[in-house]
Amino acid sequence: MLSNIFGDLLDSIIIDVSSECHRIARLGLDCNLEEEEEELRLFTQAQAQAQARVAYPSNNGASNDTRVTDIRSNLLSKRLGLDCNLEEEEEELRLSTQAQARVADPSNNGDSNTKCILDIFGQTHPAVASEIFECMNCGRSTVAGRGDLSVVCVLGFCQITVTLSKTKKKGREHKETIVNSIRDAIEKYNSVYVFSFENMRNLKFKEFREQLKTSSRFFLGSNKVMQIALGKTDSDEIRTGIHKVSKLLHGDAGLCLTNLPKEEVERLFGEYEEHDFGRTGSTSTEKVELNEGPLDQFSHEMEPFLRKQGMPVRLNKGVIELVSDFVVCEEGKPLSPEASRILRLLGVKMATFRLQLIARWSPDEFESYKGGMEQSDSESS
Repeated sequence: MLSNIFGDLLDSIIIDVSSECHRIARLGLDCNLEEEEEELRLFTQAQAQAQARVAYPSNNGASNDTRVTDIRSNLLSKRLGLDCNLEEEEEELRLSTQAQARVADPSNNGDSNTKCILDIFGQTHPAVASEIFECMNCGRSTVAGRGDLSVVCVLGFCQITVTLSKTKKKGREHKETIVNSIRDAIEKYNSVYVFSFENMRNLKFKEFREQLKTSSRFFLGSNKVMQIALGKTDSDEIRTGIHKVSKLLHGDAGLCLTNLPKEEVERLFGEYEEHDFGRTGSTSTEKVELNEGPLDQFSHEMEPFLRKQGMPVRLNKGVIELVSDFVVCEEGKPLSPEASRILRLLGVKMATFRLQLIARWSPDEFESYKGGMEQSDSESS
C-alpha cells in the first residue's frame, strides 16, 4: 500500500517538474543553469563567510556585506526575469526615434525615399516601408509597410517579417510589346485566322501549339489590344482589309498566324477535340443519377467526403451505401461545385475542348466560315 502511494507521489512530482520545464522553455525563461549554480555557490560561500565574520569579527565585514547584497540582487533579478540590458534598450529607443523623425521629415521625399529605412532593430527595409505602426502588445513604434511588413509581438519583443512577394502590374509597356509582336508576325506569315475556343484547357492548348510551333504562331489575350495591333478601321489598319479580322475579335477568340496551306489548317482545327471533366458553372450535357444501394467504386475512407457533397450515404459493414436515389446533375443546367467533384470521382467527362475557325485573311482575300461566324455572333450578342 505504501509503495503504491510512494509511486503515485513520485509520478506526480515527475509530471510537475517536466511541465514546469516545458513552460520555462516555451516562455523563453530558461536561464543558464551553470551560471545560476555558480552564483548560488558564491552566495552560499558569502553567507558562510558572513556567519564566520559574526563569530570572528574582522575588517572585511563591509565588503562581504556588499558582496552578499549584490549576489542576492542578481539572483532575484534572474528569477524574476528582470535581467535586461539597459544599453540595448536605450539603443533601440534611439533607433526608433531616429526612424520616426526620418519618416515625418517632408524633405525625405523624392530621391531620398529610394534609400532603405532603418527600423528599431537597426535593420534596413525598402522605401515602401514608410508607415509607423504601434505594437498592440508592448506599445513600441516601428516603421513598416502595410502588406509588406507584419509586426508581431511575442513576450514583449517585436519581430518584423519581410515578404518579397510583390509583383509589378502589367502596364502600357507590356501592351506595346504585344502590339509590336503581332505586327511583326503579320509580316512573317502568309495568312491570319481568327478562331474561337470552348472549354479552354491550358495544357491541351499548349500541346496543340507545340505541334504547329515551326510553322505558326498563336496570340491569346486582350481582344482590344489585338484589335489595336491589327487596326480597327480602314484608316489605321496595318495591311489592306485586315480590319475585318479585328471586328471579329470578341468573346473567347484568338489569332493564328501561319504559313500552312488553307486545307491543312482547316483539317487540324476541325479534327481537334479533347474531352475533360466539367468545371463549376459549365453546362451539363446529360443527366447523371445514382441508384440506391452500395457504391463499390469508393473505399470506406471516402464516406465523409461524399456526405459533405450532399450525398445521402452511410457505412454498412465497411461498404459505402447510398440510402436513396441521388441526382448528381440535370441535363442543360450549370454544374455546381459539389456536382463537378462527384462527376470527377465517377470519371464522367462532360466538357469538350474545341477550336473553331471564324475567318481567314490573306493579302489576296478574306473568307469567313459559316459555323464560326454564327458562334461569334451569338457570343457578341
